[in-house]
Amino acid sequence: MPTITLRELIETMGDNIEKIESGKSLGIAVVSVTAEMGTRIFAKGLDSNADKIGNYNSTNPIYVNPNKSPKKFATKGKTGETTFENGKKHKTGFFKSYKDFRGAIGRENSFVNIDLSGDLKSDFNSSVQRVSNTKYEQVLKRNGGKSLGLEKKYGDIFALTTEENLQFLEILADPRNA
Repeated sequence: MPTITLRELIETMGDNIEKIESGKSLGIAVVSVTAEMGTRIFAKGLDSNADKIGNYNSTNPIYVNPNKSPKKFATKGKTGETTFENGKKHKTGFFKSYKDFRGAIGRENSFVNIDLSGDLKSDFNSSVQRVSNTKYEQVLKRNGGKSLGLEKKYGDIFALTTEENLQFLEILADPRNA
């Protein structure tokens, strides 16, 4: 995609301001950039600086209830046994770390991929709402708290990157989208 300078953008937008205000180019820009953000966040595991979101804990052991997991697994204790010495079955599974748990259920674990169950990704992909011709909102209906918690832990994830901002402006100013 060709790069446009700020001066060129202002000149182009000035020529097309009525078309931009009609909402068509704004809608195309919002939807296009939201799709790019989704790919960056959920497929590539990148934050709003285009850096890796982070690394998974690979040292602290955890117990996971299979009912809370997006994919079932065998419930085993630290020894690998499915039952205790008294014969009772384990209700949780022991994993050496969260990274190991993700690997055990077939999820990406070489980089932080915040798409464990698919719910946050689905919520994000359907989060854009048109308010008016000149205003769109992005509202997570089910995972607002989850996204805030992830950003508290890992930093800015859901903000636009510099490239996404430029892409948004270029799509907005493109007369073919009016």
